[in-house]
Amino acid sequence: MVSSVCSKCGTLLSSPATSSLDLSVDPGSRQYMLMHSNEPPGDSEKAFIRSNVSRADERMACVDEEISSLRQRLKQLEEERVCVDEYRTRNKAILLPLRWMPAELLAEIFLCTPKSHLPFLPYATDIPWVASHVSRGWRAVSLSTPSLWSPITIDYGRGYHPDSPLQLEAQIQRAHPLGLRIHFFGRMGPKPDHQIQMLELLLEHSSRWQELSICLTSKVASFLDALRDGIQISSLKRLWIEWDITDSPDGVISMDCFSSVASLTHVGLNNVLHLVKFDLPTNLTHYDVNGPWHMHTKLLKLTPFVVQAYIVLESDDNSPPGSVQSCIVLEHLQRLYTSSSEVLNCINAPNLIGLTFQIADSDSDAAVLTSVRTLVQHSACVLRRLCMIGLPRDNSTTLKILDELTAVTDLLIGVHSPDTLVRLESLVSSLTVSEVNCFTVVAPRIRSLSIGHNYHNSPIQYQDYFDMIQSRWDAENCDLAMATLALGTNSTPDSETFSALDAIRRQGFRFTFLKHLAALDEMDSWEYTSTWGFTAFFN
Repeated sequence: MVSSVCSKCGTLLSSPATSSLDLSVDPGSRQYMLMHSNEPPGDSEKAFIRSNVSRADERMACVDEEISSLRQRLKQLEEERVCVDEYRTRNKAILLPLRWMPAELLAEIFLCTPKSHLPFLPYATDIPWVASHVSRGWRAVSLSTPSLWSPITIDYGRGYHPDSPLQLEAQIQRAHPLGLRIHFFGRMGPKPDHQIQMLELLLEHSSRWQELSICLTSKVASFLDALRDGIQISSLKRLWIEWDITDSPDGVISMDCFSSVASLTHVGLNNVLHLVKFDLPTNLTHYDVNGPWHMHTKLLKLTPFVVQAYIVLESDDNSPPGSVQSCIVLEHLQRLYTSSSEVLNCINAPNLIGLTFQIADSDSDAAVLTSVRTLVQHSACVLRRLCMIGLPRDNSTTLKILDELTAVTDLLIGVHSPDTLVRLESLVSSLTVSEVNCFTVVAPRIRSLSIGHNYHNSPIQYQDYFDMIQSRWDAENCDLAMATLALGTNSTPDSETFSALDAIRRQGFRFTFLKHLAALDEMDSWEYTSTWGFTAFFN
């Protein structure tokens, strides 16, 4: 340590701060009494006190000088540390395994890196642009990976778009020749001419489109409609169309440029059927539509080869689905989601194996039971997977459904309201095997049981849930071998329940616990909704 001498008192600055000044005061002394009272000092005592103050001033000046010296030294050390750390980091970087990483693996990492799509971030902050500016090696890998550039996202709702046509053109040229995945979010208000300019450039490469998600405005829709005869979209496989809710066109816009696309197999429509005249290609296999029932009836009859259907009735649609006599025959349909159990009365799907439907708290048990029976009996289908988002009011109705659907091996329950939670507790109790009901087990063929909970501040009874799982695992006449608990809330099982579940897992039972985003993604998959469409892509 470098030491220096204080210019005030001659003390070594590296010495303890109080080494040259005795700060102790004898409790029995006159000085102590004066310090602890308001009594004035005598004339003879003033000189002594003043000398103490003078020596304290000198020492304080010395300490201040020492502090200043130490701060200067600390600053020097901190600056030196920054330099040493930078030197050390640069040398460590030479040894990083990334330098030896194969280009193919680095490309896969780039492809798995999530896009930002955050509001008001520059378009050039996404992974293909960032990766191409890190180093020559990264740039070479990014430029030689066309699929990295193939997703093109333009979102005027969030201020996320190319600054110029040149930037968009550069990305298009680097993308896969037949793999452009276009996500174009038009919006009323911001940069209308810029929106059309970007859309015109994209349309020049429409023959390379593989996927198109587009949010329409009156101006964008009219532009597409005007060019429908010249658009070449022979490679398009997936299409998602929404309408900007802030815009209302003067009349219905015709958009039939997609009806003859032979390669188109996936179509999603949301908030658009009242505004756009739209026809679907007959070769469609995936149907994802939100609209009034009369539009579903028309569109589904045009798509006889649908394998998976996501049918949502608009919230303001008061027209009930048709009767059994007006059933829509979907011979190839295997997986179905509907937001209303009434729709089940109108579907004839002999090959249906997976069914998900919503049960509103206001739905009558008789109507729900009748709808399920009508679908199964009229279709003569053998359901393997049943998912109910919500539960009937009376637990006996749920038990009747399970009793009649004897082929169901996968049961999934979604909790979306306090009433559903109460009904779930009754169902859990009924599914629990006890000495009383061990010979009449409810739904013994259920092999997989999944429960999804997304209602805030209403945790399920975890101990009852575990007792049910344990009892069915132990019962000889039950097939339960796996369970999933998906909690989209902050609710978490207690440590004892976790320990018990870990114990049963070690015995061979397959238990999965999911929270937050993972739980929400899991519950979304139960509904057979699109994971590629516009809404899913941006949320």
